[in-house]
Amino acid sequence: MGNESDRGASPLVCRRDVERAERDRLSTGSRALLPVAAALFAAGLSAQLTHVIPDGMASAAGGSANTYPWGTPASGLPGLRVLSCYDSSNFTTANITNPILITRLRWRANDSSATWSGGVYTFATVSLSTAAVDVSGVTTTWAANHGPDLTMCYAGPVTVQPGAGSGAGVPGPFHVDVLFTTPFLYDPQQGDLCIDTEYQGGAFVGGSLVSLDVDNSGSGKASRVYGSTMYPNANGTTQNHGLVVQLTYTPMAANTGNVVINEFSYDDTGIDDREFVELYNADAVPVDLSGWQLVSYDIGGLNAAYAIPGGTVLAPGGYYVMGANVPNVNLVLGATNLFENDTESLTLLDGSSAVVDSVVYEAASGPAPPGHGEGEPIYPEHVAVDTHETSWSRLRDGQDSDDNARDFRVARASPGTTNDAPTTLSYKEAGDGTAPGTTVPGWYGGSSEPVFTDPIAAGIPSSPQGGNVLEFPLGPGDDGTAWMEADPQVGSYFRAEVYLDASPLPIGQQRAWSIGVRGGTGTPFVVPDPTWSSPVGSNKNGNRGVAWTFVVDGGNGTFPPSATLYLLDHGDGGEDHVRLLTLPVTGSGWQTLELHVTGQRCVATVAGVCYHRLVHWTEGDLYVAHGASTPTARRPLYLDDVCLQLRDDVVNPVGLGCQGSCLEQNFFAHTLDSGPTRERGAGTYAIEVPGTTARVTYACVLSGTRTGLSTTSTMTIRAVDPMGKPGAILRGPMPLLAVGAPTPNRNEGPAWWAADLRTAGNGAWPLPTSTFFLEFAIDQNLYLPIASEEGGANAYSPEQSTIWFNGTSGWTQMSQGRGWAWAFVCEDDTGDAQADTTSELTPGSTAVLVLRGGSATTTTSTGFGIGILSTLPGAVSMAPFGAPGCTLYADPFAALVVTAFVPTNGLGEAQWLLPIPNTPSVTGLQLYSQWLASDPGLNPAGFTTTSAIRIEIQ
Repeated sequence: MGNESDRGASPLVCRRDVERAERDRLSTGSRALLPVAAALFAAGLSAQLTHVIPDGMASAAGGSANTYPWGTPASGLPGLRVLSCYDSSNFTTANITNPILITRLRWRANDSSATWSGGVYTFATVSLSTAAVDVSGVTTTWAANHGPDLTMCYAGPVTVQPGAGSGAGVPGPFHVDVLFTTPFLYDPQQGDLCIDTEYQGGAFVGGSLVSLDVDNSGSGKASRVYGSTMYPNANGTTQNHGLVVQLTYTPMAANTGNVVINEFSYDDTGIDDREFVELYNADAVPVDLSGWQLVSYDIGGLNAAYAIPGGTVLAPGGYYVMGANVPNVNLVLGATNLFENDTESLTLLDGSSAVVDSVVYEAASGPAPPGHGEGEPIYPEHVAVDTHETSWSRLRDGQDSDDNARDFRVARASPGTTNDAPTTLSYKEAGDGTAPGTTVPGWYGGSSEPVFTDPIAAGIPSSPQGGNVLEFPLGPGDDGTAWMEADPQVGSYFRAEVYLDASPLPIGQQRAWSIGVRGGTGTPFVVPDPTWSSPVGSNKNGNRGVAWTFVVDGGNGTFPPSATLYLLDHGDGGEDHVRLLTLPVTGSGWQTLELHVTGQRCVATVAGVCYHRLVHWTEGDLYVAHGASTPTARRPLYLDDVCLQLRDDVVNPVGLGCQGSCLEQNFFAHTLDSGPTRERGAGTYAIEVPGTTARVTYACVLSGTRTGLSTTSTMTIRAVDPMGKPGAILRGPMPLLAVGAPTPNRNEGPAWWAADLRTAGNGAWPLPTSTFFLEFAIDQNLYLPIASEEGGANAYSPEQSTIWFNGTSGWTQMSQGRGWAWAFVCEDDTGDAQADTTSELTPGSTAVLVLRGGSATTTTSTGFGIGILSTLPGAVSMAPFGAPGCTLYADPFAALVVTAFVPTNGLGEAQWLLPIPNTPSVTGLQLYSQWLASDPGLNPAGFTTTSAIRIEIQ
C-alpha cells in the first residue's frame, strides 16, 4: 500500500514540545519503573528471547507493504505518527502467556529486490502500552487507545540500515533497530499491545528508503492509527494492518518468583524515624511488583498496609527498599513509626493477595499473629542505635529455609546493598602492642564495638596470655552485643581466655554473658534463665546456636547466691534451649574456653576437660552478648587471645596458631542405624558401648548380603576410645560364615560370626569399664548388621539394625549410640588416617604434626607414609593416580619438605617435628600439611590421603 497523502495544513510543533508532551503522558507507574529499569540494564538482562508479530510471520513474507513509519522521509508533512495495535493472541498462541519485559524492537523491510542506502531520523519516540481498547476498536483519539501503563521506551535518533532484498516472497532483513532505554512490561492476559512511533517533519537525513513489510491477511491480528497530513491529529485507522516487528524480551516469573523480605529494621532510638524493609529478588528473571503490598499484623489484626506502585519491576539480584530516612529508599512509606515495636509480622502479598513471604519478629514479647511467619519466629528484641545502625538481615541475600529464626541475624544495616559478609577463615586477636581504647578490628556491635584495655587499669588480673585484653563494654542501656563480621558459620572453632567475674551481687540482682558460635542474638541481651527456675515463658533471652553462658545471681532469699557456667544449645532460638553442661564457679579468674561445633556435634573445653555433645544445626556468627538486671550489676566482659576458625564438615583446616586442646572424635563413621536397612557396601561402622553395659564375652552380628557371602568375606573389630583414637585390633580379620543357602539377588542369609572379646586376637586389649566404641570394618558388599529378638526362621529382620552381646546374664540387645568412631578411608578425605597439630605455632616454637589411625599406621613394621609441607594449597584429585575419592590439599609442587615416616607408638601414630624459625619475618606465613598413608590393596595406588592442615604462624 502507498503513502496516505491528506495534505491539509497544520502548524509546526517545536521538538521540545513533543518531548514534553510525551513525558507528560507518562503515568506514575511508568516513572516508578525507570530506576529499576536502569538497574536491569546496568546488570545485564538474562534469558532474552525474540518473537515476531503478527504471529506466524517469522519466516513468511507479508501480503502488503507500507512506507509508514520508517520508509518515508515524510517530506512536506508536519510530522508522522503511527500507532500499531497487536492482538494478545499474537503472544498467547506462541505460548507467551506470562508477563514479558520488552527491551528492543526491530522492523522488517518488504519482500522485494530493492536496494536502499538508509539514513537517520534525527529524533523520534517509541512508546508502548497495554491497549485500552480491542484491536478492532482503535480510534483516532490517540489517548483513548492507550492504557495507564503508557511508557516512553525510547527517545532519540533512529537509524535505517542500508540493505537489499532477496526478491518477492522472501522476507526482507530487519533493518530498523531500536534498543529501549526503558523496558516495557507487557502481560498478554491484560490486553492487546500498542506500539506508538512519532517524529516531526524534516527529521530524516540520508539517502533512499524501502517500504516496510505488512501482514494484511485479514485475520484481525493487528490494526493501526496514523497521523500524517493532519499531524499531530490522526488521519484515520486501518484494520488488518500489521507491521512486521520482532520483539526482544525477557520472560518474567510465572508467579511471584523468589522475592523475599531480605532485611528490616522496626525500632530505633529516638522517634523511630529510620525504619525500613528491603525486598530482594533471588530469581533469575525480573519480577513485576505492581500491585503488591507489604502488610503488618499483630495478634490483634492488621496494623498497616503499604502498596507498591504499578510498573515496579525488581531485577534479578535487585533490591527494593521501602521505608524512611535510610539510604537507597525506593518507596517512602512515611516519616516515623512505620512498624510496631513488639511481636509483629511483616507479610508480603502479591497482586492477588497471595502470601509471597512472611516474617514474624520479637516473639519474646508475646504471641505471634496466627497464620504468619515461616517456621520458628525471630525471638529476641532489636533496637538500632541511630549512630550505630543495625537490622535483622538474612544470613545471605535471598537465603530462605522457610524458618525465620534460622534465616535472620542481627547485622550492620545495609538497605539497598548486599547482606553478604566477607568470608573469614580465621581470626586471632590478643591486642598486645595496641594502644588501650583502640577499637578491636573485625567486630561490630549493637551499640558499640569492643576496645583494647589494660586489665590492671580495668581492675582485673592479667590474663594468662598477658598484655592487653579485649573489653566488650555495655552500651547505652543495660545490655550489649557484638559479633564477628564474617560469612555465617556452618562449622567453627572458637577459643579464648575469658574472665569469669564471680563477685557476689545483692539479693534479687543478676548479670550474665554469652559467647556463642553458629548463631546470634538480639541487640538487647536479656539475662537468661538456663535452669528454668522461673515459670515457663519467662526466659526471654534471644540466643541461637551453641553458647557458653555465665550467670551470676544474687539469690532471692529462697535460692542462695550462685555463679554458674553453662553450655547451652539454643538451636534456632526461643524457649526450648538444652542445657549441655552446668558447672558451678566458686571464684573469679581467667579460664580458657573452647567450642568446636560442626554439623550436629560439639566439642567444648573448660579447665582442660573436653566434653562431647550432640547439638541442633544452625548457622550464624561468633557473637558476644551480656547484660544485667540493674545498673549496679553491670560489668564489662573481658576476653584475651581470641581465636576463630571456620571449619568445613569435610576437610577440617586446623592449626592457624590456635589448635584446640581436645583430641576430637571423628563423626564420619557410618552408624548402625535403627531405621530401615540400607545397603552401605564395604566400609567402617561404629557402635557406642556404654560404661553401664555388662562386660562382653561374645558378640553376634547378623548381616544379609545381596548375592550371598563370598568365602573370603571378613569383619574386623577395633576398639576406639571416647576421644576418637583408634586402638589395637580386637578381633579379625574374621570370616563371615554363611548360614543357609542365600538366594541370588535377595536380601537373605543371614551371615553370622562370634568373637570372644576377652581373648582378643592381635594382642590383648583390656576392655575399658567406661564408655567406648566398637568399630566394625566389613570388606564385602553387605547390608548393615541386623538382628531380631525372634529366633528360628524369623531371626532375620531387615528393619532392625542392632548388635547383640552375651554378657554374664545372657544375650542382651545393644542399642546403637551416637556412632563416634573412625571413618572409612578416603571418604571425603577424613579417612582412616587423619592429620592434626597439637601445638601453638609462633616464631621460635616447634610444630608437632601428627598422623594417626588407619590400617597403614598399625604397629606392624610394614606401615609407612609420606608427609607434605607446602607453601600453597591444592585441590588435586588423586583418582587419576589410582586413589579415587582422595584429594591432595597441599600442593606437592610447592613443597618445602617431603618426608617419609613410620608409626612410632602403640596407637599407630607418627609425629613430625617442625621447628619454626625465631624471626618476625615468618609471622603471617601460611603452610599446608597433609599425609599420604600406605594401605596396600585399598586402591591401585595403595595410598590414602588424610585431612588437611592449614598452618598460620602468628
